[in-house]
Amino acid sequence: MNQELDNLWYDIEDASIIDSNSEREKELRKILNSLDHFGKSIHQDGDYWFIYGLAWYNMPLHVNDALEQALDAFKLSLSKDSEHIGSRLYLGHCQFDLKQYKEAFESFSRIKTGDLTPGWRRLKHEELILCCKLYINYDKVSEGELKKVVKLYLDADDIDRPAPEEFVQCITCLCANLDVKNRMHLKALVNECIIFIKKLEMDDLWPKELELMSEIAQSN
Repeated sequence: MNQELDNLWYDIEDASIIDSNSEREKELRKILNSLDHFGKSIHQDGDYWFIYGLAWYNMPLHVNDALEQALDAFKLSLSKDSEHIGSRLYLGHCQFDLKQYKEAFESFSRIKTGDLTPGWRRLKHEELILCCKLYINYDKVSEGELKKVVKLYLDADDIDRPAPEEFVQCITCLCANLDVKNRMHLKALVNECIIFIKKLEMDDLWPKELELMSEIAQSN
């Protein structure tokens, strides 16, 4: 990667952890402004659009169309370099965040988990693929598939184990869906999720979600 782009990548990482939304947006817009002043020749570089997409992706939630801007940038990056793993990964993240689960599943499925680093990113990748399947058609997701991801989490070192936020929210969303047809299958998945959270000792992170899951698990 071009050294200037590499430096901007680190700048984006620094900006992404700024607590103040207004300050974070300010710093990220500075980075976007810097990118806009690069020569046009670099626009043919997949890395350029990857960094451009990252800056938009890390914008605070209140910034209108940030995800759409990021998604377009990652697509541009892939049009220049179809093997760009970073852009493929973050394209999937954008699609997932925009609730385009079929498209996200396709993007994530084109990435080999083993090619991702560090370890926490591999876990998150497997988690998001599972969530996509659940959102698309939870009825076709077996307990075995769920247990596989659960085992990966439980076997991981603490430093490589992120909170399974997306998985918990996915199961909670299914629990809140009154139109769910196969309630027995859902209850089996919910029970696995409850056991999973308790084994991770993360009960305190999702009290309301666990309360809803418990209601579903105990329902007739």
